[in-house]
Amino acid sequence: MGKGILYEMRKLSEISPDPNQPRRNIDKDKIEEMAKSIKTEGVINAIEIDENNVIVTGETRWRAAQVAGLEMIPCKVISIEGRDRFRRQVIENVCNNTMNPIDTAKALEKLLEKYSTSSPGELVRDPHHSGEYHSQGIKELAEEIGKGKSFISEHLDLLKMTKPIQEMIKAGTPRSISRSVNKIPDEHKVKFQEKIANNEFKSRDIAVGVASLIAKNPDNVDKILEIDFSNKSMKEAQDAITDEIGESFDISQTLDNGEKMIDVMELLLIRLNEMLGKNKKGDIPSFFSDYLTNAITLTISNLQNWLSEKETTTLKPFSQKSSQITIDGEVAE
Repeated sequence: MGKGILYEMRKLSEISPDPNQPRRNIDKDKIEEMAKSIKTEGVINAIEIDENNVIVTGETRWRAAQVAGLEMIPCKVISIEGRDRFRRQVIENVCNNTMNPIDTAKALEKLLEKYSTSSPGELVRDPHHSGEYHSQGIKELAEEIGKGKSFISEHLDLLKMTKPIQEMIKAGTPRSISRSVNKIPDEHKVKFQEKIANNEFKSRDIAVGVASLIAKNPDNVDKILEIDFSNKSMKEAQDAITDEIGESFDISQTLDNGEKMIDVMELLLIRLNEMLGKNKKGDIPSFFSDYLTNAITLTISNLQNWLSEKETTTLKPFSQKSSQITIDGEVAE
């Protein structure tokens, strides 16, 4: 970063966004929501700008301040350029979850250029491993932005998806759909993605189940991909596969426990954050808000215990009579 840091108020009209920042799409709903809080509390955290009044971080706050009718905004003037500037912008967007997965993937790919070899697109490898997951670039970048290696590698996988699938992910389809595509042999990935893009699978579980089945039965991949799964339930999809290849399969059994757990948690987190974004505090009764807060506290405690291989606590169903949840005999605050 630069030699000096200055804090001062600047006119909104004098400031401009950075055309090279990693986030390519602006969430208008988020700006409207932030504008409401700015009208009440003002801009709590200063935005960062360079000596030319170009935004380094805080574009959403700047846009929301305009919507809120402000003329001035608190700024931190910093000197930062090149890759350091871009990395700072990526970190802010990743931490605040303000970039869609495809923009995130492209930004990570750009940051990885630092670790490229002389061959375009090729990363330096960890000498002890050969897989992409163990690339030194991924390892080092994960340390740079404070994320796990799986976060980097899973996002990079999205750039291998076809454009229609990438557009679906931009629009909100969970990025974990790429895991089902990765189960398919390379020469059949495009056709499987066409089925997903055409909404041929009634649910993501069916898509993942079919992909898992293909992975375990590579000799039958052509026959399975010839099936039209449109509007088919899980059982109907199973029956269609059985009729086509002459063997009986239970698609749901092809999903391993890890896949089921990841899918359930990801969908739950997505729905919860969607609801928090679309509803005001007053839209949810206070007694349920207390229950929700305590339930999340218990879930965090359970996750920590689970990671430490300790015993977890069962979450009791919601009851208006008691919104308190106990953890190890104590009421969760």
